[in-house]
Amino acid sequence: MSRPLISCIVPVYNCAAYLEPCIASLIDQRDVQLEIVAVDDGSTDGSAEILDRLAAADSRIVAIHQENAGGAAARNRALDVATGDYLMLQDADDLSHPHRARLLFEALESRDDIDFCGSANWLTTADTSIIGVVRPSLDADECAARMPHSMAYCHASIMFRRDVMNGPEPIRYNESLRSAHDYEMLLRVCARHRGANIEQPLYTYRFSGDQLSIRQVEAGSYRSLFASHVARTTAAGDPAEVPAGRQVHRDDIRQTGLTDPEIDEYMVGRFRHAFHMMAIAAPKQTEALRRQCAAYIREHRPAAHVESALRLEVAASLGLARRPVGALRETLRSLRLSPRAGVDGGVGLLKFGAHVLKSRRSFAQWRPPGGALG
Repeated sequence: MSRPLISCIVPVYNCAAYLEPCIASLIDQRDVQLEIVAVDDGSTDGSAEILDRLAAADSRIVAIHQENAGGAAARNRALDVATGDYLMLQDADDLSHPHRARLLFEALESRDDIDFCGSANWLTTADTSIIGVVRPSLDADECAARMPHSMAYCHASIMFRRDVMNGPEPIRYNESLRSAHDYEMLLRVCARHRGANIEQPLYTYRFSGDQLSIRQVEAGSYRSLFASHVARTTAAGDPAEVPAGRQVHRDDIRQTGLTDPEIDEYMVGRFRHAFHMMAIAAPKQTEALRRQCAAYIREHRPAAHVESALRLEVAASLGLARRPVGALRETLRSLRLSPRAGVDGGVGLLKFGAHVLKSRRSFAQWRPPGGALG
């Protein structure tokens, strides 16, 4: 069967250590026609020079340079230039399986009820040691139902039909959002189009523990909540104004209609996600995350059940970084938990520790289909 052109969109910013393997994994895509549109967003670490060298060696690579304007602007510039019938995303520090483009294309070709498709993805450390597999829902209806509340896709694993992003009513990333622009864009896409995921893990996401969503859990949560608000108001024809030149604050979220208890419940999920990721990938580097959690409790004084849930995550993270008994004793002393809360903390610590150990054993049995990650 004739293979249409697939454009791969790659924003590049200060990722010199990972850029060449990333581009190599795209050059190695099999049984497809591919162009790689890579936009350097004002890198200062040599990434721009690496990109130019790679483009000079392979005519399929389109190298574009711009002053630093953010990831959303870099992706939009690439979309403006892309000529493919399908548009595939990729982050510059990640990797694609050799058959990723083909399998996503075939999934879209075989179904007329979806306009974009993502996949399961490998989660690895910075040096591509396998941590596990992230498996989003495969069902289009489940994905649609989940998106208003949380991300139902690995954003960078997605392939779109051209008309989704570059059709008569093109969709672009909101450049006024400092982060969470991927989630906000997908919310607008989902208002018009259906998407799904395929079960094969075709994308490799490097997790270093230094991601912005981990370093700034509270601020990142506010950005995500506000991005969701922007998407809803945009769909309604009256887009919310994004705070110019500053972070999104809790007061901004209150003005969207959410109450403090609703914000606190959301924060539990975000801290839990951050602790779980760090516990699996870098259990000895969770001290800064515990400090963030403690600061959130001190500043916002959430309801008792929310505070208890947050402290259980702190206890669990300590139990994975140190000996469980010592960790529980330290948690009780440093957070001044009641005896009952201490029992709950011990149960939570043991349950979570068992979960992580079980996950690590099962993850160790997986290997990427078709060979090595790189």
